[in-house]
Amino acid sequence: MRTTVQAPSLPPGKADAKVDQQFRDQARAALNTEIRFERRYETSETGLTEMWADDMPTNSVWRMNVSVVGRSDDGSETCVYERRAQFSRAEGDATLLGSLETVGTDYESDAALDVDLAASGEGVSLQVNGSTFEMRWKAVIKINEIR
Repeated sequence: MRTTVQAPSLPPGKADAKVDQQFRDQARAALNTEIRFERRYETSETGLTEMWADDMPTNSVWRMNVSVVGRSDDGSETCVYERRAQFSRAEGDATLLGSLETVGTDYESDAALDVDLAASGEGVSLQVNGSTFEMRWKAVIKINEIR
């Protein structure tokens, strides 16, 4: 039996480690879990910025589907991304299994815009790359986890 749980939605740019931890504890009470996060974020500079991150439990495997959309405040810049990846963690650091997949075709009105999903320490990190204008981002992160 698979359990699906929805993470609470937080205001743009506001990460709440306590809320996320309570949610993860609830979601991981089942061994076979599908976890869904929805995050909003704002950037105003170039360079990769961490939008979301989570540590993987020891001895787990994740199959992730991530959808990210971005829009500048004035509407002149937009982007759409779909990514799929698999990660594993036994002891120590998380590892990307295979390679990060682009699902469908990305759209970027500016080549400086980008998204990255990567193993980071004991978990996984989703980063967005804005530009010199104010950007609003929304991500839907689905994790199919087994331990």
